[in-house]
Amino acid sequence: MRNHYLSLDPYMRGRMSEAKSYAAPQPLDQTMIGGTVGEVVESRNAHFAVGEFVAGMFGWAEMGVSDGADLRKVDTSVIPASAHLGAVGMPGMTAWYGMHEILRPKLARPWWCPPPAARWAAQ
Repeated sequence: MRNHYLSLDPYMRGRMSEAKSYAAPQPLDQTMIGGTVGEVVESRNAHFAVGEFVAGMFGWAEMGVSDGADLRKVDTSVIPASAHLGAVGMPGMTAWYGMHEILRPKLARPWWCPPPAARWAAQ
């Protein structure tokens, strides 16, 4: 896969330190972990054809190799490839879950989202 987009997410800052965190520290001299969206350039897997776009965790690298187990196809004809790392990717799903499963706003009750949080959620 040739990566077209790499994620840069807030949790990554915590991984760049040995301090206690919910995410393991990023080892030095290894590719920075992170979500990617890219194009299949060669395939031996019947589920993924050359030219299709997929999302995976190939990290900050130009190319990635996979057996297909941790990949998911993305439809770039409906949603731009980059959005699969934002609004319809992990940050978007986190925001959706927080709103619908934790906050559970009621239509009759007003609520407010501070501008910095709204900006982050919209990315």
